Amino acid sequence: MRNWNVLPVALILTGLACAPGPSDTAIFEQEVRQAEIDFDRAAADGDVDRFADLVAEDAVFFGATKLEGREAVVAAWQPFLAKNPALSLRWSPTDIEVSSSGDLGVSRGGYRLTQIAEDGSASVGAGTFVTVWKRSDDGKWRAILDIGTPAQPAEAE
Repeated sequence: MRNWNVLPVALILTGLACAPGPSDTAIFEQEVRQAEIDFDRAAADGDVDRFADLVAEDAVFFGATKLEGREAVVAAWQPFLAKNPALSLRWSPTDIEVSSSGDLGVSRGGYRLTQIAEDGSASVGAGTFVTVWKRSDDGKWRAILDIGTPAQPAEAE
């Protein structure tokens, strides 16, 4: 006769052995940080394809308007992707958190929006953002949700 009381314990132990550990969490945090940095660089470089690849197909971005879906996000971000020297949006993550399952991450940081008028005067604004990242089936992190605060006047660099 088999002792089936051991089965639940064995399953739990197997699950714990496969669960991400602290070192995995640190790796996931670095991956999310790098995805956020790559996201900024793609926008700064005007690389529409690379930028689009970092946005989830069903993403939702909140800013001046609500954008739903990768196509809508990329279309709305065209002014920032056009490599216009009179318009610059740059950002950088300061805080990263990831789920213990390793499939969701959150990045938070600051951004700077610089606009150069025809007379050469600069208008600089700064704010904060939060991006939720989801690991796709292909293992790549993609932005699923993005929220930015309205830009407040800031000092030019």
